[in-house]
Amino acid sequence: MIEATPTTNELERIQALQAYQILDTKPEKEFDEITQLAANICETNMAAITLIDIERQWFKSVLGLNATETSRSVSFCGHAIHAPESVMVVADTSDDERFKDNPLVVEGPEIKSYAGAPIVDRNGRALGVLCVFDSNKKDFSEAQLSSLQSLSHLVMNQLQSRLMYNDLSGFLKLQSKDLKYKVEYTGKKEISAKQKEIDGLKAKLKALEESEKATKLLLNSTVKELKETVEVTVEATGKLEELNKHMPLGVSQSISLSSNLSKIKHSLLGLKRVAENAGIYEQVQNDELPEGGNVEAMNFLEEISTDDFSQLNKNKRVSFCIDNPALILEKPIQLVKTIMDVLVYNALAYSNFSSEVKIDCKETEDKVVFRVKDIGVGIPEEEQKKIFEPFFRASNVSISKGLGVGLSIAKIVTDKLGGELSFESKEGEGATFKLVLPKK
Repeated sequence: MIEATPTTNELERIQALQAYQILDTKPEKEFDEITQLAANICETNMAAITLIDIERQWFKSVLGLNATETSRSVSFCGHAIHAPESVMVVADTSDDERFKDNPLVVEGPEIKSYAGAPIVDRNGRALGVLCVFDSNKKDFSEAQLSSLQSLSHLVMNQLQSRLMYNDLSGFLKLQSKDLKYKVEYTGKKEISAKQKEIDGLKAKLKALEESEKATKLLLNSTVKELKETVEVTVEATGKLEELNKHMPLGVSQSISLSSNLSKIKHSLLGLKRVAENAGIYEQVQNDELPEGGNVEAMNFLEEISTDDFSQLNKNKRVSFCIDNPALILEKPIQLVKTIMDVLVYNALAYSNFSSEVKIDCKETEDKVVFRVKDIGVGIPEEEQKKIFEPFFRASNVSISKGLGVGLSIAKIVTDKLGGELSFESKEGEGATFKLVLPKK
């Protein structure tokens, strides 16, 4: 037996082999499939992918042999790596001086034939061998040997791919650790900052909710008190009128009382209107929507335009225009009237002396659009965003006093009807309020 000897580039070859980090690794499907394919092509009962270490040949994949490694000195593959470009063939081991008394020949597994194609890296270093062997003598065809060599190239490619994968995995792990640190470090800072921002927003939202809640409670309370005040005042006025009837004619008190009663009744007209709208507001808040629809828009606008705004329109008038006189309003008419009352009342209150308030009604495919236009004081631009807030009164309306709840009630009722209430205004020129309601 002639023992396998080190190659002329042994140190370089061993270093290259170790760089692949393949020795003593677990079996892998990709390599086992190549081994099986080699045995099938070459029609042998044994095959292996061997890697030649310093003192051993180690099997990365083995078929038909119950071993993971053997001594390098008795290995067939230890001889094959000396000729990296060739396939070593031993058709009859008993007739070869190198192997005829080799323990692997004379003892188990009793190798009688062998063919091995070196696994060569890009620098020409043979790291191991893809070999097939059999317990019977065998002649290998050129096609089989050529296929075996091609498969050895495939093994080398697999080793390179595996190394690249491991290198990349290692790199990614390092990057992952570094990234994790950066994420944890910077993330905590960012999260902390974001948390402060969120906490601030939550505090503002809570304050806003509390403010809105307080405003709503105040509005509800004001509406209730307003209704009660009007009811008491109306009742008291009625009693005073009855008393005045029985006063002797010509008595100064009667003249004074009549004058005061006239002023009280005059003031009550506007107050009663607000109270009526406040009653509608209460119903809307309690989801108690009044019934009543299918009213002709023409009749509705005539009623609105001739309604009793006598305390405001002595020298003003209301006109209307409608594009479809046959239009039917299907929404609860009392709710629509509440909104329009507020808009027309405000238009008269804040319009110029002897001016005209114009109401326009147009129909689209699925909506009804009302516009109420006045020529008056208008709304200051910087205050326009607050116009629908309860109790808000523009700074330029000292000419008329009020509670500042009319438009907020109109907006709430509009929303309940699924509509939109908006406006355009320029201070000193007037305002146009636009009410858009779904037809149904």
